[in-house]
Amino acid sequence: MIGYYNYAVILTYISMLISFGGISYVIDNKIVAACVCLLLSGICDTFDGKIAQTKERTQHEKRFGIQLDSLADTVCFGVLPATIMYHIGGFRNHVTLTVAGFYVLAAIIRLAWFNVDEEKRQDSASKCREFYTGMPVTVSAFILPIVLALANISGNSMLIPGTITLLVLAFAFIAPIKVPKLNFSIDHQKNNEQEDHSE
Repeated sequence: MIGYYNYAVILTYISMLISFGGISYVIDNKIVAACVCLLLSGICDTFDGKIAQTKERTQHEKRFGIQLDSLADTVCFGVLPATIMYHIGGFRNHVTLTVAGFYVLAAIIRLAWFNVDEEKRQDSASKCREFYTGMPVTVSAFILPIVLALANISGNSMLIPGTITLLVLAFAFIAPIKVPKLNFSIDHQKNNEQEDHSE
């Protein structure tokens, strides 16, 4: 079989499958369960790169990891959040539909840009990335569920705050801003000696 199936990429596979389950929950009108799936995918994505760093990988494996991570992120943090808000807005809400479409487009642009930028960086640098250009798409896994939960707890509609959140995130994905990369690793020096493909 083509591809890699070791522990360096398994968390990325799990993250994508969880988000696919989240999309199925949206179809079944189970928004809370879908948001939980989004949150779990975000947690997986936060640590998949750190786990990958513990394994000696060939250049081919590293580049595969870059592509795999971004393709999975498209489903997890592009399609799933947009699907959640599209369902909340209803099929005839053209504003939410337009915002959701723009959000997915911005996420894809951000991920493609990251892939190109990361490959260029790895060809010329030996230490880990310290900044991202544009907001990483993973943040939607934490921000959107919190916004929707707060709106629901306060007894307000989730539609307006959720739609605004998607719109703000979409612009943040493609804005030329520098975002510091958080380091969750215990061994910081080891991280600086290895490549990290994760957002």
